[in-house]
Amino acid sequence: MIIAELMERVELTLDYLNKYPHELSGGQLQRVCIARALTTRPRYLVFDEAISSLDVSVQFQILSLLKELQREFQLTYLFIAHDLQAVAYLCNRLAFLKDGIIIEELDCNHFMCAQSEYVKLLVSSILPFQSRFNRTSSHKVKASLSN
Repeated sequence: MIIAELMERVELTLDYLNKYPHELSGGQLQRVCIARALTTRPRYLVFDEAISSLDVSVQFQILSLLKELQREFQLTYLFIAHDLQAVAYLCNRLAFLKDGIIIEELDCNHFMCAQSEYVKLLVSSILPFQSRFNRTSSHKVKASLSN
């Protein structure tokens, strides 16, 4: 795949090839990074807090782009984030870490069935949402955080 095709695929015009990083927004920078990563024709990509510094609307645009690219190029992602909603939107499996150790792995459809008290606490601390796998019913989660 040539550079022009990749730039178009990540929704940037060729004008961005002549810009310096400080001239780009956060979302544009992420798109450039994604295009650069795709030049190697990877099968597996690692994203470490890839959207955490972006505005919510730009986060959704980047997540949607990643989902499209995942389908189109048959990519596997390791998506590291503190935003459980973003992870559930993009991924089909979740791994919860505590002190650098995986304490529980769940399918996105079943993250509400966590066994670990730590994971239950994490899940209960988020706002209700729907994963991409369960759009018909909303998950009602009551926050029960204790001091």
